[in-house]
Amino acid sequence: MEWPIFFKDQLIIGNLSSNIGLCTLWFRKDLVEGKVDKDRYAVIGNLYTADGISYIIRNVLANPKIRAIVLFGPDLMHAGEAFELFMRNGVDNEYRINGANAYIHKDIPKDLLEKFRNNVKLFRYDGNLEALNSFLDGLNDKVEKEAFIEPVILDKINSKKLDLVSEDVGYRVEGKDFIETWLKALDVVDKFGEIKESDYRLKQKEVFTLVSVIDTNEVNIPSWLPTSKNDFEIYQKEFFNKDKPKGVDYTYGERLFSYFVGNRLNKSIEEMNLTLDQVKIAEEHLKKHRYSRRAIAVTWSHDTDFNSSNPPCLIQVSWLIKFNKLFEFATFRSHDIFGAWLLNVYALIKLQEKVAKDLNVGLGKLIVTSVSAHIYENNWELTKELLDKYYRNKEEPFVEDPRGYFLISIDRDKKEIIVKHKLNDGRDSGIEFRGNNAAHIYRSIIHENLISKLDHAAYLGKELERAEVALKEGKDYVQDSG
Repeated sequence: MEWPIFFKDQLIIGNLSSNIGLCTLWFRKDLVEGKVDKDRYAVIGNLYTADGISYIIRNVLANPKIRAIVLFGPDLMHAGEAFELFMRNGVDNEYRINGANAYIHKDIPKDLLEKFRNNVKLFRYDGNLEALNSFLDGLNDKVEKEAFIEPVILDKINSKKLDLVSEDVGYRVEGKDFIETWLKALDVVDKFGEIKESDYRLKQKEVFTLVSVIDTNEVNIPSWLPTSKNDFEIYQKEFFNKDKPKGVDYTYGERLFSYFVGNRLNKSIEEMNLTLDQVKIAEEHLKKHRYSRRAIAVTWSHDTDFNSSNPPCLIQVSWLIKFNKLFEFATFRSHDIFGAWLLNVYALIKLQEKVAKDLNVGLGKLIVTSVSAHIYENNWELTKELLDKYYRNKEEPFVEDPRGYFLISIDRDKKEIIVKHKLNDGRDSGIEFRGNNAAHIYRSIIHENLISKLDHAAYLGKELERAEVALKEGKDYVQDSG
C-alpha cells in the first residue's frame, strides 16, 4: 500500500528512507519545505488539533523507519502539548491521554501505542528556519536508524452503515443551549449522513445544509464533553485575536478583526496595506440603522483561499436586530460536527455577546448553517456512545410553539369540527378551520405554515381524531391539555 496512509494529499513527502518526520503544528508547511533539504526528512505535515495525533501514529506504524518527530511552529490549540503528554504518560483505559483532555483512537491496539512511545522520539524545535537543517543533522546521533517493527497498516475502522433515508437538504435542529443543540446535530448526521470518502483517506457521514438554532447563550460545560473548559478558553482567545502568528495561513480573529483588503479598494500606494475590522464596521451599520442588512463579516478571501490547502471553514457571520434583540447568523462551507462544532459555536456565542453589548441590545438566537455537516469515521464510535448515554431514549421536553396554539370544539348543529388559531399571548389571530374530517383539517393547518414543532403537530392530529370520533358518535368532546 502506498504511503502515507492518511492525509497523503495534505503532506509534503521528502526522502522516504529518512527516519525523521517534521510536524509544523499551525505553521505553513510549504515555508518549511523551502528551507530544508528533502533528504533530511521523510514527511512534513501540520497538527492543528489533538485528533491528528492518532493519524501521525497510524502513518508511523505503517512506516516504522520514522524514529523521530520534530515539533515546530505555533501550537494554537495545544495539540503539540497533548502529543508531548502522550509520549510521556500514555493513555488511560478510555484512551484519554493522561494529563490532557484528548483521546487516541480506540481501534489502535495499546501494545502498538506502547511500541510507538518506546521507539519514536519527540523533539521540540524553537529556533528559526535558517538553522533547522543544522538541527536535523544534529539528530543523527540521537535517533535510531532501523525500523522498530514490521509495518502495520491500520487504515480501516469498523463501522456499520445505518440504512436510513431522509430529505436531501434542509435539516433543522434547535436546543435551549449549545450542548443540547450539538447532541441533536450529532444525531441527525449520525442517522442520516451519507457514508462517502473525504479528502483525508477517511470516510465520513455527511448531510447537506444542517441549520442549528441555539435558543440561549447559556454556557454550561459538562465534564463528559470531548472538549475541556480549557480548550474552549484557548479557542475563544485565538478567535478574538486579530494578530495572526507568523507562518499560519489564517485565523478567524485575523479575518474578522483585521481583514486585509490591500489594493482591491483602488487606493493610493500609501493606503495599499489596508485592513478592516469587519465586526466594528458591522456594529456601525446597526448603530446607524437598526434595520440594516449590511452587518456582515466574511472570512473567505478569493485571492488566497481558492487554491489554499487549508481554507477557512467558517465563511460568513452576519447580524440582524429584531424586537431589540441581536440575532447572529454563521455559515460554514465545511463543518466537522464532532470535532469542531462545539468550539466554533462557543466562540460565536461570545462574539454575539460582544456585539450585543456594544449595541446595547438584548440577545436573540444564534443560527449556524453547516453547508456540509459531517462526522469523520474515527469519531463514529464515540459519537454513538455519547448519543446513547446523553441523548437517545430520552423524552423531548415540551417547548411552546412560537407560532401559536389551537382551540378545538364541535358545532353539532352544523356537524363540524371548529379549530381556532390563537397567538401565545391569548389573542385571536382570526384564522379558523372547519370541517368534519380530521385529516383534511390538519393538512390544511400544516399547509398554512401555522405549526413549527413536531410534538405540536402530533398533539393536534391526536385531538382532531378525538373530535371527529366524538362528532360521529354523538359524544361530548373536551380538548385535552396535552
